[in-house]
Amino acid sequence: MTFASFGLNLDLFSALFFNVLVMLSLTTMILGLQKTGGLVYLTKPFDRFKTSRSQAIAWFVLSVVFSGLTTNLILANILIPMAVVYAKERTMDPVELNLAVLLGILAGTEFFPYGGGDTIIENTLISHDLHRPLGLLTWGQMMWVPTILACLITGLWLAYKVVNNKTLTEFKTEVRGSAAMLMEFMLLIAGVYLTFRTKLQGYVVLVAFLSALVSRLPAAKLKTLPFKAIIYWSLSLILGKILSVLLKTHVHFTIPSNVYSFGGIFLFIAVVFMISNFLTRSALSSMIMPLVLASAVPDKLWLSALAIKSFSLGYLLIFSDSANVVSVGYGLRQSKLLRIGLPIALMQMAAYILYFYFTKTVLTP
Repeated sequence: MTFASFGLNLDLFSALFFNVLVMLSLTTMILGLQKTGGLVYLTKPFDRFKTSRSQAIAWFVLSVVFSGLTTNLILANILIPMAVVYAKERTMDPVELNLAVLLGILAGTEFFPYGGGDTIIENTLISHDLHRPLGLLTWGQMMWVPTILACLITGLWLAYKVVNNKTLTEFKTEVRGSAAMLMEFMLLIAGVYLTFRTKLQGYVVLVAFLSALVSRLPAAKLKTLPFKAIIYWSLSLILGKILSVLLKTHVHFTIPSNVYSFGGIFLFIAVVFMISNFLTRSALSSMIMPLVLASAVPDKLWLSALAIKSFSLGYLLIFSDSANVVSVGYGLRQSKLLRIGLPIALMQMAAYILYFYFTKTVLTP
C-alpha cells in the first residue's frame, strides 16, 4: 500500500497548503482590524444584546444567514476568530460564541445550492441526472423546510441547554476612526473576496502582510494565530481521506428497497448518519449521491433531499466537517463537541424521519 492508494497525493497536500495560508491570512487581517479598533465598529450591533443567551442567538443567526453563501471552511475562518476575539474583549465565554457560530454554519448550509456543505456537488449531480438545471425554487422545495427545522432545533438547544444565560456588563470603549482603520476594512474586504477566487487565493498572503504593516501588528499578537487549528485541520483532513478510502473500499452502501416506509427512512438516515461523522461531506456525496440517482425510486428529488439532509448530520467528530476543525482549533474540545452535537443530531434525525415520511409523495421532478 502506498500513500497515493489512500488518496494522499500532491493535489491533496497542495490544497491543504493553500487552505492553511488562507486560514492564517484571514486571522491576521482580523487581528489587524482589532488593533486599529475596527473590530469594535464591525461588531457594535451585537452590543445591543445584554445577555449571553441573546448574544449566542445573534451570532448563531448571523452564521445561518451566511452559511448558504460560501464554504464552511471560509465562513468558519472569518466568523469564529471574530466571535472569539469579541467574547474575550467583553469577558464572555469564548467557547459559547465559538459554538454558536459553528452550529449556525452546520445548521443552515443547505439553504442554497452553493452553500458550504458541498451542496454545489449535489446540485450538479442532480441537475445532470435531470438533464436540466435545478432551479433555486426547486431546490427550495426540496431543502428549505427541513433546513428551517434543523435551524429551529439547533437554535433552541443552543439557547436553553448550551449557553448560560447571564446578564452582561456594559462594554464601553472610545475608538476614533482613522486612516489605518479604513485601510484595514478595505484589506479585509479584499482578502475575503480573494478567498472566493480559487486562482487568486495566493494573493491573500500579500493582503495579510499589508494588513500587519498598516496596523503595526506586534510580534506578540502573531503568536495568537490559530496554529493549533492548523495542526488539527491538517491531521483531520489526512485522517478523513484515509477513512474515506477505507470505507469506499470495504463498505458497500445500497439504497434500501423499502426506503419509502418509515423503517426504510429510519435505516437510510441512521446508516448515513454513522458514516457522515467519519467522512468529509464531499467524499460522502461522491459515494452516495450516484447510488441515489441510479436507484429505481420514482421520486429522485425526494430521495436526494433525504440523502442531503442525512449528510448534514456531522455534528459529532472533528473531521466530519472543516468548520468543526476550525472551531476545535479555537478552543472547543472534541469531548464537548460530541456531548453537544449528539442530542442535536438525534433530534434532527427524528425530525427528518417524520418530515420525509409525510412528504414522500410531494417532491416530484
